[in-house]
Amino acid sequence: MNVVERRDVRLIVAFRSLSLIGDELALFSLMVHYATSNQKWMIGLLAFINVAPPVFLTSVAGLVIDRVPIKRLLALVSLAQAAAAVGLVVIHSNVGVVVLLLLMGCGVAFTQPGYGTLVTHITPREDMATTMSTMQSAAAVATMSAPVLAGLIYGSFGASTAFAIDAITFLIVSVVTSLLVHDRIPEPHDPKNKTKGEMWAGMRWLFGDGLLRPVVITTMVTVLALNMIAVAEAILITHDFHGSATVFGLFGASFGVGNLLGSLAARKLPKGDVNCVQQMFAACIILGATFGAIGWAPTLAWVFPLFFAGGIGNGIINVAINTLFATRLPDEIRGRGMAAISTVFTGMTLCSLGLGAVAIALVSARTIYQIGGITTLVAIAVLGPLSLRQAQRLATTQGA
Repeated sequence: MNVVERRDVRLIVAFRSLSLIGDELALFSLMVHYATSNQKWMIGLLAFINVAPPVFLTSVAGLVIDRVPIKRLLALVSLAQAAAAVGLVVIHSNVGVVVLLLLMGCGVAFTQPGYGTLVTHITPREDMATTMSTMQSAAAVATMSAPVLAGLIYGSFGASTAFAIDAITFLIVSVVTSLLVHDRIPEPHDPKNKTKGEMWAGMRWLFGDGLLRPVVITTMVTVLALNMIAVAEAILITHDFHGSATVFGLFGASFGVGNLLGSLAARKLPKGDVNCVQQMFAACIILGATFGAIGWAPTLAWVFPLFFAGGIGNGIINVAINTLFATRLPDEIRGRGMAAISTVFTGMTLCSLGLGAVAIALVSARTIYQIGGITTLVAIAVLGPLSLRQAQRLATTQGA
């Protein structure tokens, strides 16, 4: 990677992470506001709005990304998101808040696959694992720091300040994006192509690639288990193990630290499709084993190292699978491919949160952890060998 490529990637990663923190500030402030004003029904609606637009719009967004110069598109969308965040400062009605958050979520449907498309377009194949590691590490830092910053800013200055900061981060991202040297300008579109078929090209690639198909299915099962467990986490720590809110926070932080270390460690691992598949399934085994072990842990002292180990596994999975996606994705459908990835895994998150809410009403938190761990390990046992054989076959015939 040359100096200019490295500079552009670092700018995108740094300021996108800053924007993630801004988003967390706004969402945290809204959640606390509605929790303390006896409008708890709005919390569930906000959680849905935060996830739904990327699921339902990314197929359209992916097609747009593959049709227009991406730098200008992302700068304009980020600017529109900044305007919506400013709206939150002055509009306080429930309907207004919902509309503005929907607009911001529609922006995410474009920016989430869009910046992924731009970064992977800029990055040479041999440097892809390092770039994915940097992106996941920065996201881990943002995810860990955002709740702390959100609590401090909301508690000291109120919700309006949090919304204003979110708007400023969007504005900065828009300006930085417009100043990038690299752009992705697609080939002229042939109007004879059918838009409907073209729109789903990314999904056909994702599930049509013989190597990726079992990897994607296994990861979907892992995401399902991980998010169902997230619903049960607070009950497990505070009710089953009688830990305090502070202890609950520390356990969340241990997973975050493990996730960061796993993301950083992944850049040192061997490169290539076969190695990525091996690393991904080995990390899934770690994650599944820790899920199950937490469900059977006798005391709270066992849970902390298990959370930490699970975080390491999660970090390695994120880097390995994103590297695999980025290196196997044809550039001409890169936007639609990134959109398909976003749709599948965000959709699984949405489904798993709902299933987790139902499951926690029916069974204990320990049982959810046990089911999540066993399900993940079974998926690996069934699909892991298939993926490895396919990767080795492709490595022999094509050179991975």
